[in-house]
Amino acid sequence: MQESTGNSSRISEKRASVFSTLAALVMTSLLSLQCSSTLASDDGILPARIEQFSMPSASHSTPGRNAIIAQIGSGNSAEIVQSASSRYQQNAVIYQRGNNNRAGIYQYDTEATATITQIGNGHSAKIFQRDENAIAAANADIKQYGSNSNVNVLQSDSGQNVQVAQYAWSGNALPVTITTYR
Repeated sequence: MQESTGNSSRISEKRASVFSTLAALVMTSLLSLQCSSTLASDDGILPARIEQFSMPSASHSTPGRNAIIAQIGSGNSAEIVQSASSRYQQNAVIYQRGNNNRAGIYQYDTEATATITQIGNGHSAKIFQRDENAIAAANADIKQYGSNSNVNVLQSDSGQNVQVAQYAWSGNALPVTITTYR
């Protein structure tokens, strides 16, 4: 049992390290861009919200919650909500380049990693990950290109991995919903 906990801890630490590196690369890329007035919405604000909270733990060594929202364009909105007992590591990234994109990542009571990348206009994506008895991490990755596509991923058990790439160059892509559970 101890060996399993040790391996899980090392895997969580490695994920946190990889996530930190990814976060640094995203932020470096964004800071190197030349911003102009076209990067703001009509009211000058790009709506983005991150909410993170956890239950107290008896352990002083607790995994973290990492969240990044990067938006380039106008009329985009994004939301990340992460909630779990403090024994779980949660990572979330939303990257939007284009206009009028909507994205949400919602992770509850599970060790999870989620990424949404939207390049183009009018995309909508949501990832819901929940498991009260998480044994293995849940992972979801959505990539949308073109315009007017819609993807929803719902995972209600641990150990699930979903990757979706939607290329909607015509703007007429059918919505995609993926639900996984055991």
